[in-house]
Amino acid sequence: MQEMLMHMGRYSHLLQEPLTGLNASSATGRGESRTLHFRVGESASKYPGLHGHDVTLSAEEYRSLVGGSDVTVTTSIDLGHSHELLLHFNPADQTIHIKMCDCKARCWDGHPDKLIRE
Repeated sequence: MQEMLMHMGRYSHLLQEPLTGLNASSATGRGESRTLHFRVGESASKYPGLHGHDVTLSAEEYRSLVGGSDVTVTTSIDLGHSHELLLHFNPADQTIHIKMCDCKARCWDGHPDKLIRE
């Protein structure tokens, strides 16, 4: 149960109803009726150790990103910490990049700067 609560993005498919009442179909154009889940890539730094974080975007947040606005989100808590991310959508490669992590250009624990779609 703790694993599910700490990594809700990873286990949201097990829920009977989505965590929010938002419908992401208009945001993604693929008819999806759920929030969008991403993963911050693994950090292999010695401290605090190998880990990643989950990020969930609402349909509204995703539309804002694709529309050219940057969006601020907070990651899941892993190994005792989370990150506040400023996200930016790159239309050239259709990916979401971390523009700022905890008000710095890079995460202090070395996460990659591109989110992974789950």
